[in-house]
Amino acid sequence: MYNIHQSAKKVLSYIHSLGYEAFLVGGCVRDFLMNRDVHDFDITTSCDAFFLLEKAKADHYLVIPTGLKHGTITFVIDNEHIEVTTYRQESDYIHHRIPKTVTFTSDLKEDLKRRDFTINAICLDQNQIIDYYGGQNDIKAKIIRCIGNPKERFHEDALRILRALRFAFTLGFTIEKNTYTALQESVDLLNHISKERIRDEFIKMLASDYKDLLITLKESKVLLYIIPEYSLAFHVTQESPYHIYDVFHHLNSALNASIGEPLNIRLAILLHDLEKRNYKTIDKKGVAHFKGHAHASAELSKKILRDLKFSNDIIKNVYMLIYYHDYYVSPKKNVLRKFLYKLNGDYKIAYDILHVQKLDNLGKDPTIVKEKNKLIDDAIACIKEMEKHNEVFSINHLSIDGNDIKKLGYREQEIGIVLHKLVKYIVNNQDKNTKDQLLKIAGGMKNEIFNRK
Repeated sequence: MYNIHQSAKKVLSYIHSLGYEAFLVGGCVRDFLMNRDVHDFDITTSCDAFFLLEKAKADHYLVIPTGLKHGTITFVIDNEHIEVTTYRQESDYIHHRIPKTVTFTSDLKEDLKRRDFTINAICLDQNQIIDYYGGQNDIKAKIIRCIGNPKERFHEDALRILRALRFAFTLGFTIEKNTYTALQESVDLLNHISKERIRDEFIKMLASDYKDLLITLKESKVLLYIIPEYSLAFHVTQESPYHIYDVFHHLNSALNASIGEPLNIRLAILLHDLEKRNYKTIDKKGVAHFKGHAHASAELSKKILRDLKFSNDIIKNVYMLIYYHDYYVSPKKNVLRKFLYKLNGDYKIAYDILHVQKLDNLGKDPTIVKEKNKLIDDAIACIKEMEKHNEVFSINHLSIDGNDIKKLGYREQEIGIVLHKLVKYIVNNQDKNTKDQLLKIAGGMKNEIFNRK
């Protein structure tokens, strides 16, 4: 007897009570057998979806016709969504993604045959495991293997190319030789997959703890189908006392250092040096410099992330992290106040930028990392003190506002200019942020800035 989640068990028992076969299938079974957390429950059944929908409704179950045309309905049990699909066969795939023809069958083996990988074609109910294609053995051997002819599987659904790699990364498995060869030979099919689908799989890859992810994506020939601009990072040497890798291998090393970080940090590390090729100069001593690459790489990141349909919030955040990843900071208040002023007093983004700088350093010559990151840690400690004392770096935190400036006789279009001047002054004169002091300073600006008394 297998210990199946109660919500899934209720649905299985209900379908069995109607006289039909029903099994958990796919990722939930794979994760169950691997002792991993199970989140999504899928059931495959010999019961016709139209009949099951009407019968379950009549028996007062909450059921949603999520994909009735393809034989799929969803039970909602104790706030859990349990997807149930009738055994089916698929053929004539449109755009290497969507089956044109779906035929319902009473043969479980035929249903499992259409699935992607052996590890996802194992069935389970309370009393038995059904494994026609050797999925359990592949789980034990930590292998990703297509069911049947791998080239046919990838041509049916090109998203399986990314799924194979994603499972390898997230599960720590190896892709079986024939499957891997077919994957490499089929990468052009990714041109048929929507950017949103590619993005979603890539996000899951970045969430894994897989080392040398970039190298594996490059070797699989998939990397440039996810980010075509990554070719800019190939074969760019860095003749510098700080670097021991070329740009691509530096990015790979820094990405390794960022494993476990939030998505925005991972993306910033992934994209932070892509424009180095176009900004490389060599001085008389033979040392490489890349002045301007941070700004250019930040601009390029916007295009890349827009193409992959990331949200505007992610795009803006990653832009800032890359733009300032090369910005010089030291544990000196005047330096850090200038830095925070540029960031409009956003302490959160300041900490994230400095964290990215530390991760960037971890992809460089290890002999210099400790010293450089110690300086950044000291700078972070200094910024925390500033935050603790509510130091002001933006208009919103001044002790006066636009209405106060207006009362001094300034025109509407002049108010913003005065407020920005006041912030700039307060940055290095924090003790002057009182209403009386600021009104006095603002009053004196009329003649100085606008030639008005």
